Amino acid sequence: MSDKYQDHLIIIPEDDHNRQIIIGFVNSHHINQRQIDVENNAGGWDEAVKKFEREHLRQMAKYPKRHVLIVIDFDEVASERLSLVKSRIPPDCIDRVFFLGTKDEPRDLKAAHKLRLTYEEIGQKLASDFSSKDRPENDLWQDGHIVHNLDELARLCAKVRKFVINS
Repeated sequence: MSDKYQDHLIIIPEDDHNRQIIIGFVNSHHINQRQIDVENNAGGWDEAVKKFEREHLRQMAKYPKRHVLIVIDFDEVASERLSLVKSRIPPDCIDRVFFLGTKDEPRDLKAAHKLRLTYEEIGQKLASDFSSKDRPENDLWQDGHIVHNLDELARLCAKVRKFVINS
């Protein structure tokens, strides 16, 4: 990862399936890997938030160019879970902390696609769509298993696109 004083993104995955999607995303040729650090699996959505609180919260003030993406499963309660996890983030850094994830489990997203994409291939497709300024009809972010992320995705894009996308 790059200098902590430069814009960078830390990604905390809830579990291994989410981590595999993230690895595919980060390894895409569209993405600037030098600005991203992917952490180990946290072991659950609550543990992912606790890991942020324990390991990154204090450093957010020290490193004002740090951004953190926490990837969790929303377990069919997306809006309630998003409100709950956001309520645990202090107001002074909420604009640099983001939450994305599947409506239920990543395996449901994987099973929905007849092409039988691997988790890493799903991540690569999401990276390709993330890097596009246009939102095509076949954009994977429009899939019913992750479409609830669009507002949070727009917020994330506004903050990190300039240093995460390869130009």
